[in-house]
Amino acid sequence: MSATKLVVLIDMDDVLCDYTRAFQQAIERNPKIQLPQSQYGFFTDLDPLPNAIASVNALRDSSWAAPYILTAPSVRNPVCYTEKRIWVEHYFGMAFVNRLIICAHKGWVKGHILIDDHSDGKGQEDFSGRLIQFGSSQYPDWNSVIAELGRYEAILQCATEYFGDEKRATSWLGEPARALGGESPVKYVRHPDGDQAVMNLIGALKAGSYV
Repeated sequence: MSATKLVVLIDMDDVLCDYTRAFQQAIERNPKIQLPQSQYGFFTDLDPLPNAIASVNALRDSSWAAPYILTAPSVRNPVCYTEKRIWVEHYFGMAFVNRLIICAHKGWVKGHILIDDHSDGKGQEDFSGRLIQFGSSQYPDWNSVIAELGRYEAILQCATEYFGDEKRATSWLGEPARALGGESPVKYVRHPDGDQAVMNLIGALKAGSYV
């Protein structure tokens, strides 16, 4: 993973692709199938959610973010590993396949930000960075998520100017800070005016204040 950019982990089902609609349509077509996700081709055929592909590509092209796809496997479909990989290649190209992570416990994966439609159940509750819950009232779609992520660009730039090194800056942003109540700067941004508090902290460090 990138050591000079903020690592943004992105869930697939109901974040990048429309899992729920495909599930419901499959039930309507054949009510006898209780678990449509167990059928061959289910994950390969999922439609992208609005603005999902463009948003991830924008993050990929940005100077501050390193997006990865972090998805949990479906134990009901042993070929879901292959189908998810095919889906990623189809919509993002072969190069992005190297950024696909399939893991049953998302808390085991290190990153700065996790975008997921659930706050728990697959290890999201143990994720060490910040969780942005996609589909919530605060972040209902990709436009709102991208607007929130945009707050981090200036923070990383300011931290890099202070540390003089992007690697040290991204590392610091993920570490607990006493001045922020023990939260890491990247998590503290979720509070009202949290980004300004982090910028103020960096300013204090520049001024020589001990934190």
